[in-house]
Amino acid sequence: HVAICFQGGLGFEPDPESELMQMCDQLATDHAFEGDLHKFATTYPQMWDAYRTVLKALKDNPDERVTVIGYSWGGAGALELAQALNEADPKLVDGTRLASTLEGTDLEHQQTAIDDLVLMDPVLFMHAFRSNFWTPAQIPDNVKRAANFYASETQETLPVLDGESPAPFLNGVEHFDRALNVEIANTNHFSIDGAQGRYNRETYQRIRDFLMER
Repeated sequence: HVAICFQGGLGFEPDPESELMQMCDQLATDHAFEGDLHKFATTYPQMWDAYRTVLKALKDNPDERVTVIGYSWGGAGALELAQALNEADPKLVDGTRLASTLEGTDLEHQQTAIDDLVLMDPVLFMHAFRSNFWTPAQIPDNVKRAANFYASETQETLPVLDGESPAPFLNGVEHFDRALNVEIANTNHFSIDGAQGRYNRETYQRIRDFLMER
């Protein structure tokens, strides 16, 4: 079993102390998935690493189960990875041919299934350095099971660190065809994963139950 966890936000490296990563750690501890857990930020270099991680796991064990989890912009990363593994010649929305990222490795691209895809209030926007792209709001055909957990409250603005006027904000997608869509009560975009260094237990339990149904 290989599990990929994409955090949201603009970080260039995953934050092991973030609420989402704590949640993923707890899912592993509670055996919601077995095997290795890999953590990534939502940047294109990290996307390439996640792609190679899945291919390596499948090279070592073709029967490996694949679970992908993404929160906020990490939901875009999760969908991009799933779509890449669904195509014969995958390209990211910025035009990068993923096969080119395998040069110098012993890996080869292969189309493969995603056993479980978990999205948490996904914002389907990919920030690619100087360019911005939108990820299609659809579940790829190679995903066997998908769940989308979305916030119940609308977030009107995006807080900023320096205290200046807040920027416009886009809320997570509430509905995907071919997915279980679940509203998490009493949450907004910034609390659905957790707050003050603690993961949201209601969200965690819903995700755990979904993954344990396999």
